[in-house]
Amino acid sequence: MIRIADQHIVSLRFAMKDASGELLEDNLNAAPISYLQGGSQIVRELQVQVEGMLAGEQRQVAFEMPGTPTRRFLLDVCIDSVRPATELEIQRGGPVDQQDHCGPGCECTGEPSSS
Repeated sequence: MIRIADQHIVSLRFAMKDASGELLEDNLNAAPISYLQGGSQIVRELQVQVEGMLAGEQRQVAFEMPGTPTRRFLLDVCIDSVRPATELEIQRGGPVDQQDHCGPGCECTGEPSSS
């Protein structure tokens, strides 16, 4: 299994609460979000806390976001998948739409070719 590290695409679901425990956002029962670990799509402090996790792992993480009224957030995080980013994804700074450019055996999905 692949651990979360820079230049990997991570798909995760989460529930975010403020410091008082009020639920702010919940996508645990929705499609996961995907991002490039080491990129700028996700708060760096959160990336540091999920680094090293494996697909299927869950963890509660806390981080601060200066400049927001709440400042401190708690996330219940569930990692759905981790895979190496393609060169295109590294260049673009995040996941790319697989339907636009992928073909059989593409590494974007991490699944074997159907041919």
